[in-house]
Amino acid sequence: MKKPKNLRECFYFDEHELNPRPKGFFDILIRLTVNNTSRYTMPLYMRVAQINRIKYDRTSNRLLKVIYLFLFKYFCRKNQIKNNFEHGSNPNIEPGVVFHHTGVTITGKTIIERGVHIYRNVTFGGKNGEAPYIKELAKICTNAVIIGSVTIGKKAIVAPGSVVVHDVPEKKIVSGIPAKVIGDVNEKNYNF
Repeated sequence: MKKPKNLRECFYFDEHELNPRPKGFFDILIRLTVNNTSRYTMPLYMRVAQINRIKYDRTSNRLLKVIYLFLFKYFCRKNQIKNNFEHGSNPNIEPGVVFHHTGVTITGKTIIERGVHIYRNVTFGGKNGEAPYIKELAKICTNAVIIGSVTIGKKAIVAPGSVVVHDVPEKKIVSGIPAKVIGDVNEKNYNF
């Protein structure tokens, strides 16, 4: 799983056509203060927390450990307060994931591949020490809950309000509690 290598990389690590790369320092500053979109700040704070957690784990210097731990906790908490976003200490989230809205919870062992779209109030929860695996280009819609050792297939769609407790095949739409396959993904229904 690719992780940011340094602090600078955190600012463009999750580049996507819906979350384009900042054009420089002033663009970053505007996004963080004036524009203030969760689509940019959620992954940025997560990546800054992540890089500090990685540095914390790698250093043996006690003073640096204290500093890195403080920064890790600070950015995790900032994401919780500002974006209602909670994630594990070193998330397994590939670059290019798009967070459309706030209110997301991701348990520590969850794996999310490149290009996944995550909408408002989505929960990825653990069960019996296992966590979900979300394959690339899947779309997880508003108020969806995905629990345990569940794989969401490539380019699958989890409909709003669904609770997923079983694997979802590639290019299928699931809905309901518990979620069941209700259709196939095509160009028309994928591009909403």
